[in-house]
Amino acid sequence: MSDAPPDGAVALCEPETVSLESGQKATIEFEPKKSGTVVRVVTLAISKFPDSSYRIELDGNDEYGPAALPPTDVDDMAGMWRPAKRANNSITVTIKNLSQNPRTYHTQLVGWEE
Repeated sequence: MSDAPPDGAVALCEPETVSLESGQKATIEFEPKKSGTVVRVVTLAISKFPDSSYRIELDGNDEYGPAALPPTDVDDMAGMWRPAKRANNSITVTIKNLSQNPRTYHTQLVGWEE
């Protein structure tokens, strides 16, 4: 499978930001914009902080984590999945702030919809 989107694919760059107090958890959902399309995920970057937990699900199935590190940091944006991962219905990101300090986490999904 190629890492390049096919002709007619729609590029995705979906940023989200959440602020969490100590002990709080956030769940961020990404869904296909058009009915019947497939999302291909190349990178799902999240702000990296110590004392945090990161988990990614594709269509309800664990794809990454829970882990103490994000798959890649928003300051890095390295392509993580080659070939790109497939999601038919949803991509769910769960972040937990396990520290004693409030934090702001940024996420960025990069891929395409076909």
